[in-house]
Amino acid sequence: MFKYLMVILLFLSQQALAEVDGSLCFNKKNLKISALPFSKNEDVSKVLIENNGKVIFSLESMLNDKKDFYFYQDIDFDNVDELFIYDSAIPENISYSVYKINCNEIIPFHPSYLTNFNFDKVNKTLNEVMKDGVNSIKNKYCFGELGYYLCNTKKTLVKYNYSAIWRSDFFDERLNNIRKDILLDDDSLELDKSINNVDLEKYNNIAYYLEQSGNYDEAILILEKIIKQYPKRTVAYINLGDAYWGRGERNKSRIYYKKYIEQMSGKGKSNRIPVIVKERIEGNL
Repeated sequence: MFKYLMVILLFLSQQALAEVDGSLCFNKKNLKISALPFSKNEDVSKVLIENNGKVIFSLESMLNDKKDFYFYQDIDFDNVDELFIYDSAIPENISYSVYKINCNEIIPFHPSYLTNFNFDKVNKTLNEVMKDGVNSIKNKYCFGELGYYLCNTKKTLVKYNYSAIWRSDFFDERLNNIRKDILLDDDSLELDKSINNVDLEKYNNIAYYLEQSGNYDEAILILEKIIKQYPKRTVAYINLGDAYWGRGERNKSRIYYKKYIEQMSGKGKSNRIPVIVKERIEGNL
């Protein structure tokens, strides 16, 4: 009996190790990427990503009848290729939405959108040029311990795919006003300067839109800046918990959910805490 029990335990431990060592992770050889037929009445095509015949991810992209609309390349030096999907509205700007294949999930990379770019593997930089008529905007991303950052500005900037948010179900006209008020010309958000009380809600809202549209890394950068400067900004904690949850970091997510519950309870608003937050903390989801 003991012998059989040991065999069962050995089998279960091997299964657990198999999950940890990545054998259950997506293999790009098994991924099928296809686009629904381009409609002349729409500028946007729907891209489907399947793993062994099952749709695991879908997105909308400006393919414009492009046949070779995606490719793989490792740009963060971890020996796992990132996925680049063509997403260009303007012919002179060859743009790609960039995704990270994080084991068994596909999440937006940071930067999540690159235009007319080249990858310098030796110097670990990404260089892009965005053309706007006679003008152009140049960005140079350097690779560091926490990933890529805009090195040519020497400022902490969050850059994201605005058009992806605009096409998402979570867009509304308020985002246009936020964009005009606090975003730079290239849809970047500077995080080095202090956030004043007037702009605080706008920063929080843009982070919310980023999180809801899958731009988790960018949302996290903004929200962590907010709680560092405004530690009693209760709503930022639930948004930060949602962003980490979306990125698959469940334990870190629970830390911010618990802080959210603590502050809500301290304000006598326990009855307004969403049920899903409690379920995630208790591990029911």
